[in-house]
Formats: sequence, structure tokens, C-alpha cells
Amino acid sequence: MRQIKPSLFVGIFILLAYLFLFKDVFIHNKILFPSNFLAQFYSPWSTEVFRGWEQGIPHKPTGTDQLRFFYPSRTFTSNELKNGFIPLWNPYIFAGNPHIANFQSSVFFPTTLLFLLFPQITMWNLYVILQPILAIIGMILYLRSFKLKDTSILLGSVCFGLSGFMTVWIYENSVVAQTALLIPFLLWAFEKFLATRSLRSTLFQIIFLTLIFYAGFFQLAFYIYIFFAIYMIVRFFQTGALSLRSIIYMAVVFFTAICLTGPQLMPSLEAYYISARTKSSVWYLFETYLIDPIHFLKLFIPDLQGSPGSYNYFGKGFYHETVLFIGTIPALLAILSLSRFKDRIVLFYLAVVGITVLLV
Repeated sequence: MRQIKPSLFVGIFILLAYLFLFKDVFIHNKILFPSNFLAQFYSPWSTEVFRGWEQGIPHKPTGTDQLRFFYPSRTFTSNELKNGFIPLWNPYIFAGNPHIANFQSSVFFPTTLLFLLFPQITMWNLYVILQPILAIIGMILYLRSFKLKDTSILLGSVCFGLSGFMTVWIYENSVVAQTALLIPFLLWAFEKFLATRSLRSTLFQIIFLTLIFYAGFFQLAFYIYIFFAIYMIVRFFQTGALSLRSIIYMAVVFFTAICLTGPQLMPSLEAYYISARTKSSVWYLFETYLIDPIHFLKLFIPDLQGSPGSYNYFGKGFYHETVLFIGTIPALLAILSLSRFKDRIVLFYLAVVGITVLLV
């Protein structure tokens, strides 16, 4: 009888623990939606203060984007498609607003079809719950490319899928997590190509590059495209396959993917060029979002500057914009990995971390 690996039991335990966090969804039919804002966010209740409730009507001040844009946007998209209309224009935002042209409406992402097949509330819950799980699956595929031990693969995958970044953004702005979870799938497809040189692995790269664009967050998609181009060059060099032919291959992959993003790219570019917002001050970004050196302590102390959930956040910008926490033990293990400085892929990621720190 074949022996079951201990890592399988650990993986099942982590999955059950994760699902336990959402027990109210499965047992009490709760919805993963910040409905408390419906009472607290608008007047006159937004200005009411009660004795013992100096913060106003009880609520957790997180997930405002889900309330004000993403859930209503998803509702509008589904209703328009079900009625046989292409959701080009949303008449419910001020005097009207281009809907498809807004990247974050993510009309062309595959989950849109799922929202047409299942009840919206049910699908919304699954949409939020499944994002970290998909991120874990993608990272498992990617880390297996390097023939690591099962424990290393499991730990690395959980650290990514359940990192502070993923768990915060699935509640605040779901398309950010939706975009990020595709990164390991993209890297896995390229590593598969390096190993097999197969057409299928090339098609997977093109598909994931396209989906990353359609996922709904242009800023992160832009970063991923740059990162992946550098990753391809470095990995080609590390495997001794960097040549004119490999550069042409990269160009074909990116060009094909960008062409496939045309239905989203063209209306979004048009909306950008006719936008009434002609410029904005970059100094606001510098003053609000450049990370102070002390901020890196959040790798070990996530709520160093407080938390909006307990009404004591005092950091610059928004809480979800400054999340670095991946877990204390994983952070320590990542530091210990510096001992493998000669490992080529570790060296590459150390360089990426260094450049990222300089930019933020």
C-alpha cells in the first residue's frame, strides 16, 4: 500500500483551517460584503455619535471599494449581459460613466461568465474565498518546477496565498488579488517551456499574460509584464539559452498577448485620452505612499501603526497599501535563505527584492 505523504495531511489541515475562517458563510449563510457601511457611510448616520460609540455606528472601516464600486459594478455587468446588452456605459455613476473602458470593471475576465451561471451572492462568496486558494495552487505548480521538498513547496505556497497582501486585498479591492494570484501560474508556464519547449507551455504563457491584463488592475498588470520580461531574460541566461531566437520568442509571446487584450485596451486608452483629469500632483504620492524605513518592521509586526479594524490606524495612506506581512516564521526563513546566495534563482529574487525596496 502506497504511503501517504505527511505534507498531504498538513495541506488538508491548512485548507480546513482556512475554510473554518469562513464558517459563517457556510453555516449561517453570511455574505462576504461590508454591508455595515450601508448604515454608517451615509448621512445622517455617518455623523451620529453615541455614548460609548464615539466612532459612530459600529462598523469595521475596511472594504469601502467593495461597497462603493466592485459589487455594484459586478451587479451592473451581470444584469446588462443577462438582458442581452454589452455593458459599455453605466448610467448610474453621476451623469454616466464608461463601464467596459474602466479596467477595474474586469468585464472580460472569466469570472464574469460564472456570475451569469450562479446566483450572484453565492458566486460573490466563492469569488472571495477561492482567490487565496487559487494563489496557493499556482504557487505549488511554480515551486514544483524547481524540484523542492514537499515541505518547502507547501510553506512557500501558503505564505503567498495567505499573505497579508492577498488576505487584505480580497476584501478591499478584489481585482488586485485577482491579478496577483495569476503570477505563479505565469511563471510556472515559462518554467514548463524551459523544460519541454512545448507549444502548450507557450500558449499557457500567452493565456496568463492576457488574463492578467483582463483581471482588472492595470498598475499591477504593468508591473507584472515588466517583471516577467526580466524574468524570461534572466532564466534564459541562467539556462544558457539566451540568444536572438529567445528574444524573438519573448517578443512574439508579449505581442500576441497584447493583441488579445485589444477589447479591453482600446476602449480604456480612448477613455484615458478623453478624460477630464489632465494631470495630478505626484508629490501627493511621494508624501503619502513612500515607505519609511521603520515600516519594514511590519514584516514582523503587521499592526505596528494600528489597524482600521480597531479604529487606531495612524499610518500614512491606507492600511491596505502598506501591507508587508507574510508571517513571522516565513519572514525569518526567507532571511535564512540568504545562506543560499549562490543559488541562481535565489540570487535573482534577492535582486528583485532589493530593487523593489529602492522603488518603494
